[in-house]
Amino acid sequence: MSMVTASNMWKAGGTTQEVAEYLGLTERSFYRARKKDPELFPPRDNKSSIAQKHLTKACSLWNEGKSIGEISKVIGISANIIGGVMQRNRDMFPKRRVEEKARNANAKRALFYEVNAGNPPKPKEKYSVYDISRLPHAVTLMDLDTKRCCTWAVTEHPKGVDNLFCGEVKAGKNYCREHQTRSVRVA
Repeated sequence: MSMVTASNMWKAGGTTQEVAEYLGLTERSFYRARKKDPELFPPRDNKSSIAQKHLTKACSLWNEGKSIGEISKVIGISANIIGGVMQRNRDMFPKRRVEEKARNANAKRALFYEVNAGNPPKPKEKYSVYDISRLPHAVTLMDLDTKRCCTWAVTEHPKGVDNLFCGEVKAGKNYCREHQTRSVRVA
């Protein structure tokens, strides 16, 4: 494997992952090699941190309403890298409106119910009326924002079928006010 070929791949816009795979290295090892020999692997400006073809594809997918996770699966680059590129190129990746996010979440929820039509979500028997009232607002694990939303499962499914989570705004460390009080054991 030729370092000159790898260098040409890098200069032509190849991703870290592509060049590392060509050299038979991990991305971390390739990063160290780049630092040792900046003439072969010169630093890039922010717009070319991923190949231009990937940047264009990511931009079009973003404008179609895809999430960062979905974009990373299509392109084959980690979600962290996609997120960083989006932050540095905010002009190409405009912020989404709250209504748009809600519309996407409702579409995902509808798809969840459609996929699991033969096995609709059922609240656990030990759950309360509150849990049943949360079902229309519940979110899947993919849509769950663990920094802001309650992580209490309001459904119980057999292995391989997704559960739904409360999704209410947190009042404590992990749960909303209702689930926080239910999570504390009384001695």
